[in-house]
Amino acid sequence: MAELTDPDVTEFLSKGDRNGKLSYLRADRRPVIVPVWFIVEHGEILFFTARQSAKAKAFAEDPRVAFLVDDDRPPYSYVSVAGVVAPDGASERRDELMSKIVERYTPQENVQKTLDYFKSQDEALYRIRATKVQAKFDLMNAL
Repeated sequence: MAELTDPDVTEFLSKGDRNGKLSYLRADRRPVIVPVWFIVEHGEILFFTARQSAKAKAFAEDPRVAFLVDDDRPPYSYVSVAGVVAPDGASERRDELMSKIVERYTPQENVQKTLDYFKSQDEALYRIRATKVQAKFDLMNAL
């Protein structure tokens, strides 16, 4: 089984601006998948969402999540994570960590404007601690 700290996994997850696909259970127990911006820090996936969002409310009920990042171009690769999500305890680093996430996905000239927007939305940081990681790289070349 792979780990989020494996160099190949970390490199794949940190490369480029691919969205993560986060799956969780809604309050009515129906599954949902949503795209999220993220970074990897200390072997955990870090993202943010509004404190009063459906995601945040669902996490409080059931912290189990699935997370996927894939490269949908040949030779195809992916990292799939099952884990538990919890609010990030590093509130003193909130601005720094949100900046890292926004900088990854936003053109440089729009970073501050985008960051200001998210800060005004009462966003909270969350971390996914992996319980299982599956990684497959260069699937076409493995045939």
